[in-house]
Amino acid sequence: MVKQETCTFSLLKIPAGKGKKYARSDGKIAFFLSKKCETHFKAKRNPRLFRWGAVYRRKREKAQKDTKKAKKIVVKTSALSRGIAGMTMDELLKKKNEKPEVRKAKQEAAIRALKAKKREISEKKKAEKAQVKAAQPKVSKKQQKIQNPQKPKQQGKSR
Repeated sequence: MVKQETCTFSLLKIPAGKGKKYARSDGKIAFFLSKKCETHFKAKRNPRLFRWGAVYRRKREKAQKDTKKAKKIVVKTSALSRGIAGMTMDELLKKKNEKPEVRKAKQEAAIRALKAKKREISEKKKAEKAQVKAAQPKVSKKQQKIQNPQKPKQQGKSR
């Protein structure tokens, strides 16, 4: 059987023995159903604007009603319930259904616990610093002056 070509411009099928073959200088080959298609192609017109072409019909979904359309495959998604971040679905539902007052009270309790923990840590650090200071020998002010004698200030010379 003879291979059936499609028109380069209109995308309509060209019956055997009809149409025209056009080879451009860059080596590309174009097939045309009629002189009309060839003229529009050479004039660089947009095939989507011509109602008689298949390109226009495809763009605007004007395909014939009697053509057989493939049935769309419908995939039904089913909701899958599973836990998130190590929590089971039951725990998540409990958390979702609890009242805002209860949720806020839990949040405030958690914040208080964190603040108490931070306070304990800072108190431990203060106690350690106090122990370190107590362990150091006390130096009197006279001894400090002897250890760090200040140089006498030089007076500026005036002219």
